[in-house]
Amino acid sequence: MWAGTGEEDSRNTISPGCGIFKSTDGGLTWKRVGLEKSGAIGRIVVHPTNPNIVYVAALGQPWSANPDRGLYKTTDGGQTWQLVKFISDRAGFIDVAMDPSNPEVLFAASWQRVRGPYFLNSGGPAARSGRRATAARRGLRSKAAVCLKRPKAASASRSRRRSQDHLPDVEADTLPNAKPAAGKAAQTRPSGLYHSADGGATWEKMNDHDVRPFYYSQVRVDPKDPNRVYFSSTPLNFSNDGGKTIGNATVGIHVDHHAMWIDPTIPIT
Repeated sequence: MWAGTGEEDSRNTISPGCGIFKSTDGGLTWKRVGLEKSGAIGRIVVHPTNPNIVYVAALGQPWSANPDRGLYKTTDGGQTWQLVKFISDRAGFIDVAMDPSNPEVLFAASWQRVRGPYFLNSGGPAARSGRRATAARRGLRSKAAVCLKRPKAASASRSRRRSQDHLPDVEADTLPNAKPAAGKAAQTRPSGLYHSADGGATWEKMNDHDVRPFYYSQVRVDPKDPNRVYFSSTPLNFSNDGGKTIGNATVGIHVDHHAMWIDPTIPIT
């Protein structure tokens, strides 16, 4: 078991991180195994057949620039770490997902942000998302998810997205549901939920529902049904048709759902 520390949801009250921890006894005891200066860890993925290979999306320190951001990889169970993807000292990685049909292909998303007690600078030219052998997140912040049954069916909830690692970024030019100010042009790159049917090469906007994305925007795809997707958090929404129509999965339950996990062995009804 692996646990990353630090809060990647950038409110003005935020918990700092102190690295990544590993347990070899089912969580009874834990040992820190590096990345002490990574600031905040957004996501951890483990190789399906080799548990010593682990990827970590490290967002970085919230209050200032630091060089310990990026996408990290270990091949020896955390004894050593390699920075396999670095954007800048202001843009770290917020999410990473693995292609279930090919663990050598990753979908990852970076985000440039600096937090202060009374401000948040979110997005910028240093953030990007793409397919690395990497695709999706940044700006106000983006999340990536891949369907186990159809690995090329990827979803991204984000204000910024990029389809391939060598192509230009696309960042939302307005907040979700925002109307252009007087004298300003209408938005051409709206925020919302996007879907890719070709592994991130092209993206289609499914809806514009992405509430407060800097704080708790999430997206998860059913492991066996690429059209069943869960996203955002105010409330936690779901869709059975890839995002075209939206339902509420948490009626009567308080918002602030910061994490989601779907058991691939138990069908969702």
